[in-house]
Amino acid sequence: MTVFERITESPEVLGKFLARLPVVEGPWDDKFHEQFCTTCPAKNCDACPYAAERNNPGWWLTLETDSGHADKYAVIVAYHNGARTGAVVEAKSAAGAWTKVFTLFNPQIVAAVEVSRILTPERGAAE
Repeated sequence: MTVFERITESPEVLGKFLARLPVVEGPWDDKFHEQFCTTCPAKNCDACPYAAERNNPGWWLTLETDSGHADKYAVIVAYHNGARTGAVVEAKSAAGAWTKVFTLFNPQIVAAVEVSRILTPERGAAE
C-alpha cells in the first residue's frame, strides 16, 4: 500500500491527515467562513455554534463540488435557544440538501429545519 492509498482510503482518514498538517489556514477555513460566519447568531467566535465544523477538513471533504448541475435550496434553522439563521446550500437533490444541512449545522443544538428549493426560470419558476 502506498502512502497515497493509505491517506485516501476514506474521507475520515484524509480529513484526519489534513487536520494534522501545520497550516495556518486551508480551503476548509475559507468555506467555513463563507457558509457560517455571515449568518452566525453568536456574539463572538468563542461561542460558535459550529465548533464541530470549524478548522475541520473532514467536514470540508463532505461538501459537494461545484461541478455538475446543482440546485439551490433555502435553509432556515431554528435553534433550541430560539435563535434562527438562514443559509443557501447547493445540492443535486432535496435529499442531498438535507444531508448537507446536517453536515453544516450541529444537530444537537438545532430544534427545527426548513429546506425549500429555490426556483429559477431555468428550473421552473415563472419569469
